[in-house]
Amino acid sequence: MAALTVPLGLLAVPPAASARQVTPEIVNGEPGVPGDFPYLASVRSYVGSSYYTCGGTFVSSTKVVTAAHCFFDEDGRRLTDVRVGPAEGTGQPSSRVTASVVDVHLDYSPITQVNDIAVITLSRAIPGVSVVSIPTAVQWQALTEGGDSVRSAGWGTTSSGGSASSQFRVADLTVVPDARCGDYNSSYPVGSVTYRGIGSSFDEATMICAGGATSTGLAIDACQGDSGGPLVAGSTLVGIVSWGSGCAGFDDGSPIRLTPGVYTRLGTYLPWLAERGIGPSQQATAPGAPTGVSAVATSTTTARLTWTAPGDDGGSDITGYQIEESLNAGPWRVVGPASPTSTAEDVIGMMPGATYQFRIAAINAEGTGSYSQPSAPLTMPTAEVSLPGKVSSFTKGKFIKTGRTYKVTVRWALPAADGGTSVTGYVARVGTGGRWSTWSNVDSAVTVVTSLRIGTRYTLQVRAVNERGPGAIASYALTTPRR
Repeated sequence: MAALTVPLGLLAVPPAASARQVTPEIVNGEPGVPGDFPYLASVRSYVGSSYYTCGGTFVSSTKVVTAAHCFFDEDGRRLTDVRVGPAEGTGQPSSRVTASVVDVHLDYSPITQVNDIAVITLSRAIPGVSVVSIPTAVQWQALTEGGDSVRSAGWGTTSSGGSASSQFRVADLTVVPDARCGDYNSSYPVGSVTYRGIGSSFDEATMICAGGATSTGLAIDACQGDSGGPLVAGSTLVGIVSWGSGCAGFDDGSPIRLTPGVYTRLGTYLPWLAERGIGPSQQATAPGAPTGVSAVATSTTTARLTWTAPGDDGGSDITGYQIEESLNAGPWRVVGPASPTSTAEDVIGMMPGATYQFRIAAINAEGTGSYSQPSAPLTMPTAEVSLPGKVSSFTKGKFIKTGRTYKVTVRWALPAADGGTSVTGYVARVGTGGRWSTWSNVDSAVTVVTSLRIGTRYTLQVRAVNERGPGAIASYALTTPRR
């Protein structure tokens, strides 16, 4: 976040991509993982071949909610050449869709940052994009009481005046009570970090404050380039990255008074969003398409089908799913319905040696939505297969220091028992003190473990994967150097 009452999100990037920062990456946050913040958008506002960059949040396949200040240059001139794309894994999008309309709140003030909200309407829909949940007013209030946990993410700088990140980072934050944030002489502890009140620049009617703390006592904050990005409770949007004083208590490397980050108070703008067809009061439509459809053989004649529910339910509860299959690249045919409360189904009566693909559509009171992208082709085994055994023979390279953390390369050998079919990859996670990262896909028998704290014991867990699924867990302990 930039200086007090200065927007956080703009990063000006001239031709040839030598970045010049003018406003908020997440400081002291955690690296994002693919699938986390699937509704995160990258927003660019162009001036010739240069551009300003912000974050945003997909609320439908054609609309993105972001900050109003992202569409004005340093001299206050309106930026109209806007392009948007969804995250690819944790990286920036490789392609973008142009905006047909940028609807900036008419009462937005670039001086006070009051009403810092805008909605982008894209020139065409982005198929399969995940969308965030918009709360009702009652839900919003329940999710944003002082002390509640919230999260944000962005590609902004990792320090005030620093460089932007090529992979988005995630900030785990705590809502600071309005009374504490608006009182300059007040303070509020988050973990071992104490935040000071902002004072009269904080407008309780249109803003909300949040700050975070690492386990080692560092402040967590948004910074230049994060503006317009989401502040969420679970998967529900509750705020928009707006402005702050420096980033995590520093301004261009110099320590300053530590105050929380300031976010647009989404609860105030729910009627404004509803007027634009966004939120619970919008007219119901058929749901969006499910994503992540996957099929795994569990026997020679049975497969386990899994998927992710659509982020957009069309404004009406999903009442079921329709499943279709294609046999040996033939026409699609209905397999049958599935429960609305589950995103997994067993398909039986399949032919050994035959190749199948599946696609799924969600159903609500308004009708059947679009079908998902097909699953990868699944060739059924001709003999019974089982899960693979444990990988073995772990080895690690040298610990390499990267700033205040370490990274290390770890390798392993194939399991002695592959379950009767080829190992197609691995899943791995790392943990310490009983806390684990999410399982991540690994293509080959090697991974680079990053963001390891100094002098800490970690456990790496690896599972080999075949067409039946992930096998037994193999564990490998490693302890980082003390300096």
